Amino acid sequence: MFFDGASGYIDAGPTLDFPAWDQYTLSLWFLHNGGGYLGDYQYGQKMIDKTSWYHDWRLYLWPGGGNGGGIGLHMYENGFLYDLCGAPVNYMDNAWHHVVVTRDGTNGQFWVDGAVTSSGGGMFSVYSDSDVCVGYSFSGDSYQQTCWSGMLDEVRVFDRALSSNEVASLYMEGALRMTNSVVNQVSVSTNLTVCGGLTVTGRVSFARGVFYSRPLGDLACGIYTNVP
Repeated sequence: MFFDGASGYIDAGPTLDFPAWDQYTLSLWFLHNGGGYLGDYQYGQKMIDKTSWYHDWRLYLWPGGGNGGGIGLHMYENGFLYDLCGAPVNYMDNAWHHVVVTRDGTNGQFWVDGAVTSSGGGMFSVYSDSDVCVGYSFSGDSYQQTCWSGMLDEVRVFDRALSSNEVASLYMEGALRMTNSVVNQVSVSTNLTVCGGLTVTGRVSFARGVFYSRPLGDLACGIYTNVP
């Protein structure tokens, strides 16, 4: 989905009220092209937002200030405030990045590109009556109403907190497809599932069985090693 930083957004309706759930995971890929900056008065460009007056849930990028280009999750409900954030780097780099937010009761985790960047025990429910908005905010506060500038893709909402292996799988699956590049290292403790093409430029070995199904037909073997 491409957003021009000026007027484009997607209204996902009020039904998907995940900020009020006790458990959830939100996963998406984002690319910011450096545009759409309106000054320090804005509350960040919105990836996903479900915010009404004094009931805030927003996943955003902050173009200005001392942490220009940083990303984070902001929550506010009934006088309580909580934030999770990415690494203190500028993500306005015109490149794809993967972000995941998980909530398991009061425990929250914020993942960027397959790594946990912040976590804590301060998560709570946000009860907003606005629609879920992709790339904008329907809050009545004009400072919230800032459009995303760039692209968003693979937006997924789960009604539970994904495990670290599941988050890693989402990242690895998308990294091969979204970034069109070879991931330097893959480490899994259970199963590795490849969706789409896999390019190996170095040595790969599997100490256990390898299974490959259609379109080449079913193929299963024991130990497999590929030496360049």
